[in-house]
Amino acid sequence: MVFSLQQIADYINARLTGQGELEVNAVAPIDDASAGSISFIYDKKYLKHLQSTSATAVILTEDLLEYSPVPCLVVDNPRAEYARVVSMLYPAPVNEAGVHESAVVSGEAVIDPTASIAENCVIEAGATIGARVRLEPGVVIGRNSRIGDACHIYANATVYYGCTIGKNCIIHSSAVIGSDGFGFEFDNGQWLKIPQVGGVIIGDNVEIGACSVVDRGALRD
Repeated sequence: MVFSLQQIADYINARLTGQGELEVNAVAPIDDASAGSISFIYDKKYLKHLQSTSATAVILTEDLLEYSPVPCLVVDNPRAEYARVVSMLYPAPVNEAGVHESAVVSGEAVIDPTASIAENCVIEAGATIGARVRLEPGVVIGRNSRIGDACHIYANATVYYGCTIGKNCIIHSSAVIGSDGFGFEFDNGQWLKIPQVGGVIIGDNVEIGACSVVDRGALRD
């Protein structure tokens, strides 16, 4: 994506100094930036890189403005605004809505028509998939689990039965939500497995890393 500095300044509500018509199409570290890229600085210890940078523009705070040889976007929190600019320049791909023909979906599951269900997903009976949800290939959603609106679940992640995922969550590849926790009791010379009958409830706006495990409750969610 390509945006002018003025467009970026308007997007993050920054004060622009310099030529607003200049364009950027990439982000880069302050010490490795080149023409066409935008960077940020938030601490004076990086001043030597700022003063020699080849970036087209830099996001910084008011107290660092005087040291910059290039156009600036002046903000209160450069790291936060830089994150917003990254999202602007590198928008996430949009999956087409619909259910892939290779997915296995129970007739008792409820899937919002705006959701995207990729290859080889499994959605069991009673599961609910919200609006704009993206399930990447191989995701398994267990029976009676609920996936909130705008969630993105990456390839081969598994949500066991009876779990609830809030809105706008990201679950990365191979994460497991709702597996049994450690529940055993030694009795008459052998280990007895204690059923784990609780669930897992994940709130809104949560991100869970790849290969993470969130075990289910023993008796309660």
